[in-house]
Amino acid sequence: MKNKSFGDINDYKKYGILRILSDSGKIRTGVCWMLTEDNNENDGKFTSYLEKPTKWRKYDPLLFDALHYSLNTVNTRNVEAAEELKLIDNTYYFTKVLQHKNPEREEYFNDFDTNAANCDLIFFDPDNGIEVNSCPSGRKNSPKYLYWEEIIKCYEAGHSLLIYQHFPRIERKLFISQISENIKAKLDVDTVINFQTSNVLFIFIPQTNMKEYYLENSRKVEHTWKDEIKLSTV
Repeated sequence: MKNKSFGDINDYKKYGILRILSDSGKIRTGVCWMLTEDNNENDGKFTSYLEKPTKWRKYDPLLFDALHYSLNTVNTRNVEAAEELKLIDNTYYFTKVLQHKNPEREEYFNDFDTNAANCDLIFFDPDNGIEVNSCPSGRKNSPKYLYWEEIIKCYEAGHSLLIYQHFPRIERKLFISQISENIKAKLDVDTVINFQTSNVLFIFIPQTNMKEYYLENSRKVEHTWKDEIKLSTV
């Protein structure tokens, strides 16, 4: 996640998903921004939806108005605004910048784990998504990825996980199937819930004892967001 991406269309959908999954704050949520420094890439440019309230506001009016206020009234593009605007109730936000060197990375996640220990639902927001073979941990671009060891450790600590994931350049249905089966094998779970949008995928791994509860809330996400977020389970 980069500060300059705050409030774009992917943000609107991610907050919308989290607000429903957390049942308006009944579930304590931890947000690990995996914040990286802003650069000259085009991240965060997709904000024109805020100029089309007739089309977009209906999905989550309170959230839409808060993001519109932040970007168009006070001109704030910073993840700290999520906490200030109370976009998700009963949430801990971790705003440290993630470094690429392994000692600092390990310290970063240990710090987050300690602070988010009482959270039931954890959201990881890497720039790209789950690790790829071409970028092992410790490389310059590694802060853009969440690594399997970090996913496994967090899940085994008792948290349900939502992970932001960009689509690679393969057929999307095939990718969703592959990544879901990989998660099931590595975490020894029987269900992975996927929220597919036009741009990105949100992968949800519920704890077994919370599966039915989160499946119900996931169906609420699909009902609320209709054709903008497609629900599938693997």
